[in-house]
Amino acid sequence: MTDYFPAPKKFRTEDGRVIIGFDKLSLAEQHAYGYEPVPVPAPADPVPPSPEQIQAETKQAIQDMLDNKAKDYEFDSIHTAGIWRGLRPHAEDLVLWGAACWNKAGEIRAAVMAGERSMPTPEQVLAEMPEFQEAS
Repeated sequence: MTDYFPAPKKFRTEDGRVIIGFDKLSLAEQHAYGYEPVPVPAPADPVPPSPEQIQAETKQAIQDMLDNKAKDYEFDSIHTAGIWRGLRPHAEDLVLWGAACWNKAGEIRAAVMAGERSMPTPEQVLAEMPEFQEAS
């Protein structure tokens, strides 16, 4: 089996001739025409997310957690539970829990801004959220 590299549709050889129309050339053909493939640079390391991106992802992760818990109690979202507060079972519990989660997120953000801790990942923040508890 011959190794093939993609070749340009048009390139000039060392002696000035132009080679046109080849889609692929074997290694032997490439060397015969004086063509040396350009080395492909290694892919750059992925750029780490900015603090703003991490904060936005964390905010969305918290909101998704709250909305999913509200859906467990047949509300469309945590906001819908707030509308039904006092009128349907568990709505009050969900609203109070949501407020406690956002307060905790605020404490974590303040600690990061004060330099007391490093920027946590969204998963680490979710692990620090208070547990939902139904009123007895």
